[in-house]
Amino acid sequence: MYGAAHARSDAAAGPDEYGDPFCVMGGEGAKFSFAEPTLAIRADLGQVGWRFCQLCSGLFFTGVPGSMGVCTGAMIGGGHLAQGFEFVLPHDLPAGPKEAGWRRCDDCLQLCRPLAGVAGVCPAGSDHSLSGSDFALLRDQPAGSARQPGWRQCGRCAALFFADTPPVGQGKCPAGGGHTVGPANYAVPHPDEHNTVGPGMTAATLLGCGWLTTTGHGADIGAPLRTRPGETVVELQALRGAPGAASVRPAVFAYADGVARERLLVEYRLADGWDRALPVTGAGRAGWVLVHLSTGNPPNVSSLLVAHVPDDPGARVFIPGALAQLTVVGRDEARGTVVVRLASHPLPGIGDLIDKKILPERSGNSPALVSDQRHLVLAWRGESNSQLNLMVSADDGVTWVGKHTSADTTADSPALAVADGKVFIAWTGQGDGNLNIARVELTDTPTPAVAGLRDKVTLTDTSPFRPALAADPHGNLYLAWTGHGPHRLNVMFSTDLGATWNTKQHRVFTHTSDAGPALAQVAGGRMYLAWRGSGNPNLTIGRLDVLLSGPPDDHPVRIEALLDPAVLAETSTHTPALGAEREHLVLGWTGQGEQALNLALPMGSTAAYTKRVFAAETSDAGPALTSHRSRLYVAWRGSGNTDLNVARVRGRGLVIDDFTTGPDQLSAAVGVTETKTQTGVMLGGVRRTSLTNAVSPSGVTSTIGITAAGGLVFGQQPDQYGKVEVAYGFGVDGSVQDLGVDLHADGADRFRITIPHLGSGIVNFNIVVASGGLWASNGVNTGPGVFDLAFADFTGPLGADLSSVTWFVVIIQCSGGLTLARVETTGS
Repeated sequence: MYGAAHARSDAAAGPDEYGDPFCVMGGEGAKFSFAEPTLAIRADLGQVGWRFCQLCSGLFFTGVPGSMGVCTGAMIGGGHLAQGFEFVLPHDLPAGPKEAGWRRCDDCLQLCRPLAGVAGVCPAGSDHSLSGSDFALLRDQPAGSARQPGWRQCGRCAALFFADTPPVGQGKCPAGGGHTVGPANYAVPHPDEHNTVGPGMTAATLLGCGWLTTTGHGADIGAPLRTRPGETVVELQALRGAPGAASVRPAVFAYADGVARERLLVEYRLADGWDRALPVTGAGRAGWVLVHLSTGNPPNVSSLLVAHVPDDPGARVFIPGALAQLTVVGRDEARGTVVVRLASHPLPGIGDLIDKKILPERSGNSPALVSDQRHLVLAWRGESNSQLNLMVSADDGVTWVGKHTSADTTADSPALAVADGKVFIAWTGQGDGNLNIARVELTDTPTPAVAGLRDKVTLTDTSPFRPALAADPHGNLYLAWTGHGPHRLNVMFSTDLGATWNTKQHRVFTHTSDAGPALAQVAGGRMYLAWRGSGNPNLTIGRLDVLLSGPPDDHPVRIEALLDPAVLAETSTHTPALGAEREHLVLGWTGQGEQALNLALPMGSTAAYTKRVFAAETSDAGPALTSHRSRLYVAWRGSGNTDLNVARVRGRGLVIDDFTTGPDQLSAAVGVTETKTQTGVMLGGVRRTSLTNAVSPSGVTSTIGITAAGGLVFGQQPDQYGKVEVAYGFGVDGSVQDLGVDLHADGADRFRITIPHLGSGIVNFNIVVASGGLWASNGVNTGPGVFDLAFADFTGPLGADLSSVTWFVVIIQCSGGLTLARVETTGS
């Protein structure tokens, strides 16, 4: 109802998304009850916070502040370790099909039911101490979309445990050995698709529903932030349902329009009452400051959580969609309020066009350009024969080789994209106008070349113009085109690398264009569409609202809508181009009249953007954009001639690692250091990661994983202390490879590190750099957010000269977990 209140295209598909309490705030439909004139947000289906323990296999309650109970599988006196679903247990029901009599033990927090009047053996000593609600469970039922069978009652300790591989010896029983399997098979309910148990609806959704208003319940903080740089301080009280029509001060949310492409909204929540399913912070508190981007008007409100931070004074978080930072200034526990400071950053600049190459190839149309991070690939329509032509560069655009001319012909420019590490091409057939997609086969033996087009698919859909092609982080391909007739925009997708295209999810929008569109994904999977108007030359950008529901859904990808198209003052006679410069969406176009190349960023995020006109470079067709090894490249055909040109945009440094490739998981037991080497898209192509589980009172394993959207996640409990070392400049065998990289390139004078989430208050972060047998280091103790390590502050025999670095290592030490999103260099 009222749109979605959780991450859609920006989050991974499947249960991981819905297991995140921050992503599921605000269930839909009848999952919540509303009572006017005030709104009470509650879980109708039962008590939340029940989890599976990966140490003892029991079901335990996580909602007791500061306690994880007592677990047989942990060290003496240690608590349970949660994993998997969050279960919702119905309780105090009238007589019915469910078996009642299950209660929580006050000592171990497990779910138990007396056997023959005996409470059972408790891991805390003696027998279970059962009290509280009377829970009821279904017996001997098959699996359902919202319940998990395979739970059994132990015949010795009387606790419920998960026994997915009978017959005996499951988990760890306080009576000794494994649990014994009882005869009944219990099905324990968990949320279906959306988490049905809370936390409560977000302020963005309540605002869309009409239960909150900007004048009565909000604080407008937009004006000082729009000045860039700007700063403001605001006090917020915790939101506990809608407070009614009366004006409330302090406000329950703050908002800013014109700072991001969508409304920026900040709220304060406490993990109690209606929000009891929110996690406890690393400091053991219950307070969180949440930041959303919200768009649309009732009843079509959509919001996306972009940042969250504990309410600890000094805690901070970067808000990438707004180029701003939030810092917690203080909190008043008696009043239930928090004070936060928001500071907007200046807009990024656009560098010069450098390393320009004029190729001995010509076309009457725009070229296409893409990178698989090993090669740059250029495609174009032949000037005289209309055939598809492709070339490749394996040296960052210095030389272009391995030309392939296909027998396929096209009526307009082709489009290129990379999905699952493979290059794909799309084009409109000459004569029939049918859309075609094929895989581009590349080879490096004996020299880099385009070997040909493979697995061609011809669709029945047609277009009079060039198509657009893009891919999301999950390997799904998206095809966009302008249809015949009224020239409406169309989008369709493929989940099997172009072999089949989901016609049931073919979306035809009311927006029209008299040229082909542009399509690109940026910032963890957000998909954007750009086009010039029909009957007018204005450029427009909109975001595709994409829902990734994951298998076994019949439609693992759903294109829901085209959100808030923004009509720009910029105009062009030709198709625009979209690309990415680090986390920023870039728009490229050929200006009207003077036909000069134009670039603008960041598009689709901040309301304002930086524009640069390259007056010396002109074209009578649209450009092409791609990101290659963290740098932005542009291709175009000349104006007054048909020569193809490729150049690089001078950047602000380089991305060392955005953690989009690497290990699924690395784990370390207590007192152990584990090391893995990964290859992928990072500086030098190799990353060596070491994980040390230094201190773990409960004996829990530490983990490292890479998320689908990018980011290294260091997983450990608040009472654990560990270290992560991430090294660059070493081969897969551990030998020094010598990066030979100039970290000062492109005017960089500092490392920039992005840590969007930190489980505890402080992380100790160091970088050690080596060159020619000398070394230097720099470090800081900091909280979450974006911070810099200036080259000038590096100390050691090497000093601040980082012009020829052999290797370097990033060292992280902290309690609790964290997410490391990016390590890069940048200029002041």
